[in-house]
Amino acid sequence: MPKNSIILDIEKEPAITISLIIHGDPPRILETIKSIKDQAYPKSKITIMCLDNGSSPRARNLLMKESLRVYNMPKNCNISYAKNFALKNSKDEIIFFLDDHIILDTGSVAEVVRVFLKYPYLAGVCGYYRSANFGDYNILRDIKRQTIYGKNRKERFITLDDFTTFSTGIAAVKKSIFINLNFPEEVFPNDFGGEDVPALITSLNQGQFFYYSPRIRGVHEHNLTLKEFIKKMETEIRGRFSLLYWASNNPKFRMPYLHGFLNFPYFFLLTLIVSLFLAVINPAFLLIPILPFIYEVGLSLQCLSAPNIPLRYRIKAFLFVLLSDFLSIVCFVQYLLSSYKRPYKKLGIKRFLRINKIFLRWELEKYHMTHGKK
Repeated sequence: MPKNSIILDIEKEPAITISLIIHGDPPRILETIKSIKDQAYPKSKITIMCLDNGSSPRARNLLMKESLRVYNMPKNCNISYAKNFALKNSKDEIIFFLDDHIILDTGSVAEVVRVFLKYPYLAGVCGYYRSANFGDYNILRDIKRQTIYGKNRKERFITLDDFTTFSTGIAAVKKSIFINLNFPEEVFPNDFGGEDVPALITSLNQGQFFYYSPRIRGVHEHNLTLKEFIKKMETEIRGRFSLLYWASNNPKFRMPYLHGFLNFPYFFLLTLIVSLFLAVINPAFLLIPILPFIYEVGLSLQCLSAPNIPLRYRIKAFLFVLLSDFLSIVCFVQYLLSSYKRPYKKLGIKRFLRINKIFLRWELEKYHMTHGKK
């Protein structure tokens, strides 16, 4: 058990702060608010903290009409700033971060408390959200989470050896742990994704424990178009390389592997480069990358196993995972050569080699050449 873990009183129902970060103009924000107020948990034990991170006038007016206290975040701050603000200003030990597009299931807060009481040494617990309809391209990410990440099936611990995503779009953390850890505010540009992953990786490497429960759940009302979804794919991949830059400055940290998220088709890229050089001798060498390519295809085909989802969406999810895997190669080249890697300084050979070491470890885990141990 971590030394700095606070044990919650099992005889009492602990108070909890729900931190709702409002950005833009979420069309069903009132339903999100109502889902919080309708929780099957004592109302006096729940505090709603609304953080205005660039909301529309309409959204702000709706929040004020609900008599909710709204905190103004600095202009152009990133989402990590808002999360750290909630940590510093909440009076409660449990802080539940919730995306402003999620309509929360009524038993979610009670489930958060149940898990923390059952495992009092946990640093955080997360749940999952599903898209409201098949017209939302987020459904492809839902399928990936369900099949490749193993979400929605059963409760599980999140560790370096058995890693899955810990999305603070629907997750609760202990203030006593994260107040010292903090979410990184200066690591990523505001338009990059993955800002909560460094905090998770840091805490896991420090021996903290996390948990996933499918009973903490909600409906995600975002309705991304194809164009918006492709933009989000690029943002996530760019965020992955921001994370790698951060990891290259923390070489003692172990970076866990998770296909479709913390991975890179390293063997495919290496064999492709080698085959292009050897093709001068014999064009048959161009066949070398086929085997690692087939392996990547096989991993992405897991999306077809999603239950109760029409086949055409499962096929789209398969293509999404596969294409995003290889799109990461393009972004990797961009990251090395283009100016959009700002505000970072020159990558440098030392960081470049450290990132390649991470790629190699991920590939060894992907091909079951290691058991995930140090």
